[in-house]
Amino acid sequence: MLIALGIFASMTVKISAQKMKIQLGLGAIRKHIPIKDIETYRVVTHPWYFGWGIRYTPRGWIFRVSGNSGIEIQMKGGKLYQVGTDEPQELVEALNQALKVSHEE
Repeated sequence: MLIALGIFASMTVKISAQKMKIQLGLGAIRKHIPIKDIETYRVVTHPWYFGWGIRYTPRGWIFRVSGNSGIEIQMKGGKLYQVGTDEPQELVEALNQALKVSHEE
């Protein structure tokens, strides 16, 4: 139980021009999403019954540790990810900037 708390107690999202890095807890669970492969993204509200942690739903993967807001990322290949955040608009702005930089390279 303590191990699960350590893994899912926090989530860090870092965005560079190359990738979005999602890290849960101390880093045992990580996901890298290439910026160049992102097709669209938007702010979403997660239903309470999706729970917290990492979940696979019929719509795709969800990474969430608290709250019910986040962003939904549609990949060029069709995959879908939802990333929970207390500040979804800031995450959208960071993705806007990363995509702008990656298109300039």
